[in-house]
Amino acid sequence: MAAFAMACSKMCTTSSAFGTRFVLSSIRINQGLTVRLLSSKQQESMKVDKSLLSKLRKETGFGFTKCMESLKLCNNDYNAAMTWLEAEAVKQGWEKATKLQGRAASEGLIGVMVDGNFGAMVEVNCETDFVARNELFVDLVSKVTNAAMVKRKKIVDQNQKINAFAGELEHLREVIPEHKLRNEEILNSGGETVAETVARTIGKLGENIKINKVVTMTTEVSNVIGSYVHGPFVTSLGGCSLGRYGGIVALKPKQGDADLNSVLHLANRMAQHVVGMNPKAITQDGSEAVKDGEFERCVT
Repeated sequence: MAAFAMACSKMCTTSSAFGTRFVLSSIRINQGLTVRLLSSKQQESMKVDKSLLSKLRKETGFGFTKCMESLKLCNNDYNAAMTWLEAEAVKQGWEKATKLQGRAASEGLIGVMVDGNFGAMVEVNCETDFVARNELFVDLVSKVTNAAMVKRKKIVDQNQKINAFAGELEHLREVIPEHKLRNEEILNSGGETVAETVARTIGKLGENIKINKVVTMTTEVSNVIGSYVHGPFVTSLGGCSLGRYGGIVALKPKQGDADLNSVLHLANRMAQHVVGMNPKAITQDGSEAVKDGEFERCVT
């Protein structure tokens, strides 16, 4: 657990006739910020700014008591209180995650993202449909999907795999195990990892949350990737589409001068078909056969 520590604190004790008094001197956050905290005696006489308290509860999702504690500790310094709460969220999240890890998590969302010739699809599970609709959970799925996209781009860049993909659509898909994604940094988070973000969300929502599946796709720049997500709850956040079901399809135009917008429309429709009909394969014969010229007729 030491690797995931968000903060370290220095604590000193002084003895008196009334017992032991604890004085927290400071907390240094790993982003280089230092939060000055008040002693317990100062906290008792501290008046909390009600407007800051209301704003803090709304933006962090923490309860009344925890938000009040953070403002008292930080002398009504809003940014410092936010920093303290985020560190607390990760700490509490790890503790809750350990307690809840055996509980069934069969609800959740699929996150789908397409960026040029890259695609990513992630399934994140929670315990209830109520939490699946919560904006904190939606934000988590979006961030994890973004992290999967970044991870895929790193893999391609490091191994220069893109040169091996020419004309090989069947070899574009790659499953990324959860343990290889957990240490990936979340974009614009100050260095917070996927695992820490999941833990922080568990701490706030109080349910078991787990990343179940991560699938990525890469194709040639001249090809097209289409996607589709289906409800009953569908939304979009940070370039990520989210729903209960999702699909990604890559198409290679047969002609170099093909209308790529039409090809993209077809790819999106095929992804919708995959979600709706759950076909096992695309073959040249049998009940799922693709007749000669069918794709060309669809894009003209």
